[in-house]
Amino acid sequence: KKKKKMVKVTVLSGFLGSGKTTLLKYILQNAEGLKVAVMVNDMGEINIDADMVKKLGHKLSGTNQRDEHLVELTNGCICCTLRDDMVRELSILAKEKDITHIVIESTGIAEPLPVAAGFTFGVSVEGSNEQKPLSEIAELDTMVTVVDLASFKTYLAMDEKASDRWEKKSKPAEESDPTNCGAPEAERGVAELLCDQVEFANTIILNKTDQVSKQEITEVTSIVKALNSDAKVITSDHCKVPLSEVLSTGRFSFDSAMQHASWAKELNADNTHVPETLEYNLSSFVYIRQMPFHPVRLHELLTSRDLFSKHNVLRAKGFLWVPNESDQMCHMSNAGACWNIDTEGEWYCNLSAERFKEEMQGIGMSEEEFKKAHPKWSDARHGDRRQEIVIIGQGLQKDTIESLLDKALVTEEEFNKGELWLTELPDVFDLGFLHEEIEVEEDEEEFNKGELWLTELPDVFDLGFLHEEIEVEEDEEEFNKG
Repeated sequence: KKKKKMVKVTVLSGFLGSGKTTLLKYILQNAEGLKVAVMVNDMGEINIDADMVKKLGHKLSGTNQRDEHLVELTNGCICCTLRDDMVRELSILAKEKDITHIVIESTGIAEPLPVAAGFTFGVSVEGSNEQKPLSEIAELDTMVTVVDLASFKTYLAMDEKASDRWEKKSKPAEESDPTNCGAPEAERGVAELLCDQVEFANTIILNKTDQVSKQEITEVTSIVKALNSDAKVITSDHCKVPLSEVLSTGRFSFDSAMQHASWAKELNADNTHVPETLEYNLSSFVYIRQMPFHPVRLHELLTSRDLFSKHNVLRAKGFLWVPNESDQMCHMSNAGACWNIDTEGEWYCNLSAERFKEEMQGIGMSEEEFKKAHPKWSDARHGDRRQEIVIIGQGLQKDTIESLLDKALVTEEEFNKGELWLTELPDVFDLGFLHEEIEVEEDEEEFNKGELWLTELPDVFDLGFLHEEIEVEEDEEEFNKG
């Protein structure tokens, strides 16, 4: 009997908004001939990235059901609180006969070293009481870190010790402390996390080349290579890189990993890895409302940078209801200095019964299961239209941030006016099509007035006959009066 080749695992790391999900989507869309399973980790209670992957045709498979090869791990991080869950799920996926690769997307605040250390953990051997290391079932092949070129230096500047850290890399080993920049654990900041993610990678993708100058690319490349001179460094726009650079590279080595100063500490049974939420004072919450955003007020809030510069929001990502797109779900993604809003597809409440059934089949749920899971999204007024945004940051003041977002919502009075008033607003997010749809509705209103009003318009196409026909009808009407 031919023995199944060991499945190869790629781990995607990178700070919030660097482009990990973009890379994951690119891999799935271009992995022809490969059988790729996916594990998506999110620190919050709602896994936005898993929802995005589902739209590519993967069904969601939680830890209690496994119909397709997408595993969602939420409310924690796979490098600490969910590491045991990750190991268990990987051991199950690795036994699937048709899987050749597993791609793990970690949270934006995950350290890659503890994830790699999880491959030394024991897993049960089928048919016996023995255990063997996960690494004998699934091969850790590539550790990828995605770096946001547009915000990397800004995040490093948030912690003055970060510059000391990468400068120390050029000094003799005995003069540097690669584990904590010479700072106590409690003082570690976002820059520390960035350094951790870069240092332990063997493939580093410098993403968003379209948003920075050549000089900035050169500067960030120099910093990254000072932090990690052994990794393969690749520049990209929207994470479009050859798949051979992220799958089956063979670049990961346990021998090299064990040389890292923190490796032994992670394997120490008496040591408990400090969750990043505590170590870096990071937290998250989900903003959910069932009232649309006013496009102009939302645009003003986002462009003012108050959410990000004054209230320490590092990442905002999720689904939006913007009224000039009321028939289309919008997706917002913010990271550092950049934010983007675009359309993501139709709201479920707008679908025909047949289309809705197809969508439910696509995500592996029955209509009853969906409605049970989302009871508040089935009212006649709003359907499933909503704001559902995951907010991540340092020292977040939830009430203050929610208040700012609430002020950008449409008021009850505005909502009750209907949609026509929106035609008077600028299309600030360049979404636009609802304006065209409203214009069509206005044309229908004009059409229903009848044809006589057309005589007041110029014959711009030099067709003329309608004017003549109307004139004849008028003459006959006059004649019939006597």
